[in-house]
Amino acid sequence: ANTTTLTVTVNQPVTPTFAAIPAICAGDPINLLTTSTNGIPGTWSPAINNTATTTYTFTPAAGQCANTTTLTVTVNQPVTPTFAAIPAICAGDPINLLTTSTNGIPGTWSPAINNTATTTYTFTPAAGQCANTTTLTVTVNQPVTPTFAAIPAICAGDPINLLTTSTNGITGTWSPAINNTATTTYTFTPAAGQCANTTTLTVTVNQPVTPTFAAIPAICAGDPINLLTTSTNGIPGTWSPAINNTATTTYTFTPAVGQCANTTTLTVTVNQPVTPTFASIPAICAGDPINLLTTSTNGIPGTWSPAINNTATTTYTFTPAAGQCANTTTLTVTVNQPVTPTF
Repeated sequence: ANTTTLTVTVNQPVTPTFAAIPAICAGDPINLLTTSTNGIPGTWSPAINNTATTTYTFTPAAGQCANTTTLTVTVNQPVTPTFAAIPAICAGDPINLLTTSTNGIPGTWSPAINNTATTTYTFTPAAGQCANTTTLTVTVNQPVTPTFAAIPAICAGDPINLLTTSTNGITGTWSPAINNTATTTYTFTPAAGQCANTTTLTVTVNQPVTPTFAAIPAICAGDPINLLTTSTNGIPGTWSPAINNTATTTYTFTPAVGQCANTTTLTVTVNQPVTPTFASIPAICAGDPINLLTTSTNGIPGTWSPAINNTATTTYTFTPAAGQCANTTTLTVTVNQPVTPTF
């Protein structure tokens, strides 16, 4: 027999190739293709793990003249966005929620901004960011209403003291300017930085009353004078100067402390007594009638005493009638005794 030959072809194993997988964020899906880009089918191990960076080994299927190969998938851990705390605000103040964290993560906030109540907002990182959601609570304080003690009604011209710090500790200013001549409602505006409402305070300003007194009829010098210490409209007080019943005087009434009232005056006229005048009566003869007039020549009525005596010279006293501002006076009537003629 002849010799013969047999050629055995030995193929070099092929290395499977795969496109690199970009780094993922922990939790994202990983897709490991089971056929390489150069057509080698096979399987991967270990099992897919999307929580940590892992190197996977590709084992070609049976019958494939191919090497094993590896592929590393980088798994990034998500970053937590950070934001500076927002100081507590007063209801109604603006809230500014930044859309990029201090560590560079862009995103959006929910729910919608609410500047009337304390709210916890959630930040959702933008698509493609390997970042966690995070929250930020913005405290919204409700404004306090400043409180002030009521100011008792004052009398026009009295001082008004409006305190610039409320009884519950709110500082601020008042407007309009203080007016102690008319009832006014003042507005208190809290100082900047105070979480407080405006409030109002009304100060009642009473107009002073003028005390009234009944006129005192003119008196006769020496008669008593009674100055009442309470006016007809109820104002107590005192009079000056001291009562003088010998001369016409104008007295000033000063209301007592705490009365919203003006001073007033009252004049008391003091008449000087008149002396009644009578025509002298000529001497009469004992037994003749005597006529003593009961009204003086200057118009003063009154009475005489003692009883008329037409038998003896007598001095009579004239007493003015009640209510007459007049002095007493005297009148002497001479009574001559009859003479007996002698021859």
